[in-house]
Amino acid sequence: MMPSGQKGRKLVPPQWDPKKCVGGTPTFTGQEVIDELQKSNAQPLFITMHDAHPSNKDYQHSFVLYHQVSLKNWIVHVVGHVHVKEETNGYYQFAGNTFIPGYANWQYNTPQFIVDQAPQFDPNVHKYDRTVPNTVWASNAAASNDFYAGANRYPRSA
Repeated sequence: MMPSGQKGRKLVPPQWDPKKCVGGTPTFTGQEVIDELQKSNAQPLFITMHDAHPSNKDYQHSFVLYHQVSLKNWIVHVVGHVHVKEETNGYYQFAGNTFIPGYANWQYNTPQFIVDQAPQFDPNVHKYDRTVPNTVWASNAAASNDFYAGANRYPRSA
């Protein structure tokens, strides 16, 4: 587990945000959520793709895979990033970070099983109108819109 933090600031341990969790506060950790996700062999609910900021030299695009996990009578979502770098012989995809909405001060290197679920980047398929702010390519636009509108985004007791 790799807790997040900002340079010069005291690292705060990971914790569930009671303002975002619905029905109480989970008693398990982010690592337990990742372990359950892998054990259940869950497939993504949907996938989005966006471009990196033009100043980013490490990669040009990111797939974002959204999973749902049921654990100890809770429903939790996991958001994993898979970066895409254009190279002379094609595209290379690699792990970014994974986080859990509602679980503060925590991120995790995207596990290989999530990286393996990302589609192979194809510039003819994975495109969108980059001139329109805040748009992305999505495997299921309705599910993506619902998630970002807040529907079931944060942990909730089942």
